[in-house]
Amino acid sequence: MLELMNELDNRLSILTKQELEDIEKNVRFFTTRHGNRLAFHEFGDMKGRPLIFYHGTGSHIHGMLLHKPAMELGFRIIAPDRPGVAQSDFRPGWTILEYAHDIADLADYLEIGPFGAIGISGAGPTLMASAYSIPDHLRCVVDLACAMQVYKNREMTKVLGTMDRLYARFGTRLPLILFRIPFSLLGFMQKVMKNPKSFALMFNVSV
Repeated sequence: MLELMNELDNRLSILTKQELEDIEKNVRFFTTRHGNRLAFHEFGDMKGRPLIFYHGTGSHIHGMLLHKPAMELGFRIIAPDRPGVAQSDFRPGWTILEYAHDIADLADYLEIGPFGAIGISGAGPTLMASAYSIPDHLRCVVDLACAMQVYKNREMTKVLGTMDRLYARFGTRLPLILFRIPFSLLGFMQKVMKNPKSFALMFNVSV
């Protein structure tokens, strides 16, 4: 595992607080068919193969960690924020199927044609909604340990961290407010601390 983390440190774009702030200033916006603004970032090879990154819970700009691999492998990564996350407008009652069509509209707006979709952890619902709703827009769908698939597999849940096992066991049984508290705290800490190394460590803990 230590060797894996050393390799990740060499390949992931572990940005400084100032670099994160500079990136956040370059956020772009797309107005959906529903009238709300969807914030997104672009990085990697702007002439490369398009790949839309579906962020996990408690994160958004951390998709920038993929900048170096994207440049090396020739990918253009578009990282939108779900409604209500970071600078994306919240729209009451939005659904994951509607969001899938927002992503397709964003791709059309950027004139990128068919694209790949990659998501991690809490991105599972929106990623799978896109796979179901807009297959003609997709070249591939990459699931990086998205929660809903992992949580259904008893053998996989046995090797999860303590908190992940808790979410897997009680996530569909307990009131949503109990989960909003820790994830809101996680998001707040990342917004204030701007420390992407902690997000990289979360990858390690989840492996």
